[in-house]
Amino acid sequence: MASSIYVGTFPNDPLFTRPEERSPLGARIYLLDPSACTAPRYVELGLPYLDAAFLAVNRKTGTLYATNRTGDGGAVSAWSINNDNADLTLREIHETGGAGPCHLCLDAEGRALFVANYGGSSVTSFLLAPDGGIQHRSDLVAFAGSGPDVRRQEAAHPHMVLVDPVNGRLLVPDLGSDCVAVYDVDRSTGVLHKLSDKTLNLPPGSGPRHAVFFPDGDAAVVVNELASTMAMLMRSGDGFRVTDIVRTATHDVTNFPSAVRTSPDGSLVYVGNRGDNTVATFRRHQRTGTLSFLESAPCGGRPRDVVVDTDAGRLLVANHDNHSVKALALSEGGLPGAMVPLATIPNPASLVVWASPA
Repeated sequence: MASSIYVGTFPNDPLFTRPEERSPLGARIYLLDPSACTAPRYVELGLPYLDAAFLAVNRKTGTLYATNRTGDGGAVSAWSINNDNADLTLREIHETGGAGPCHLCLDAEGRALFVANYGGSSVTSFLLAPDGGIQHRSDLVAFAGSGPDVRRQEAAHPHMVLVDPVNGRLLVPDLGSDCVAVYDVDRSTGVLHKLSDKTLNLPPGSGPRHAVFFPDGDAAVVVNELASTMAMLMRSGDGFRVTDIVRTATHDVTNFPSAVRTSPDGSLVYVGNRGDNTVATFRRHQRTGTLSFLESAPCGGRPRDVVVDTDAGRLLVANHDNHSVKALALSEGGLPGAMVPLATIPNPASLVVWASPA
């Protein structure tokens, strides 16, 4: 079958959803089939689960994972993917031990799952079974710290978990304390060991939110939500150093940048801007470790997630406040162009492209 798109949703974002836009919906995961003229299908969790905001997939086992907020805590759910029609079946739900889980990722072998608990100022690790099931919670690491923004940085707020493709370490952008923390992962137990000397400190008030490695693994980009900037990281010895910091738009506007991705060949960087409602494209200069702005493309709303759909040659955008999923055609040079509406979905927050095995 053709590729399908799973859409995680985040109703009632406490930071960006206006009172008149609040939704009674809870945790729903939508399935969008762009090749069929049908309304998106969805699965949902009953209360107390308030969202299914961020998604990740284990392509080896056909398992989808989702973060789920509760009133005062959080959980992660695992879903089996039907290879015939991409339907989802709930397998299990596990508490993360921290409030407001907002991001998750797998290690390279699919043996461990990591979750960033934004509200709980913590990161959770789980060991996974060979079939993708969640075995048990392995570790819960508390974060401490704060920053100069009294509203957003009153405490540590891990906003993402990201595995280093070279050494398997876990990188954690902490919006609350303006750093990217680094952990070694015990392969057999899933226990996390902080490498304090590898912590990467960013300018006060930056608010690091998301990051992405380039395909060659030699560098990464960190998006700073509060400062509307991106920091270029180059591998240096056993760690990283900042080689460039650029604004995510050429004009002076607070953009609350969200997701960041690279082109498949690693020559371009795409970042969603929630101030001017665009996806900005930057050129990576590999030798100098710098970024240069190319252009901004309208995306039809406030982009919370941006994903490259390589097979279809397009950029997918989840516009959270505007309840829409759009596609931007990519030129031969990788620049986003014409915008096509794909679906109306309440509060889309994250996107995963899934192609069933042949």
